[in-house]
Amino acid sequence: MPMPSVDPVALRLHRALRDRGQTVAAAESLTAGLCCATLASVPGASATLRGGVVVYATELKAVLAGVSTDLLAA
Repeated sequence: MPMPSVDPVALRLHRALRDRGQTVAAAESLTAGLCCATLASVPGASATLRGGVVVYATELKAVLAGVSTDLLAA
């Protein structure tokens, strides 16, 4: 089975984070997890990707991601 291609931007981000000893985590909504999925496709991603949460529904943005209800109402 052929290996899926790795997004070149995700690969560059992974290498930059690794070289700096940094990691990344994400809270996604409209992207529905695509950002984390793309980063996770890079070999060795566990060294730089901490994880993510998808909060698509408005009420979950407040409960799970801590987005203020005032901001959500705007």
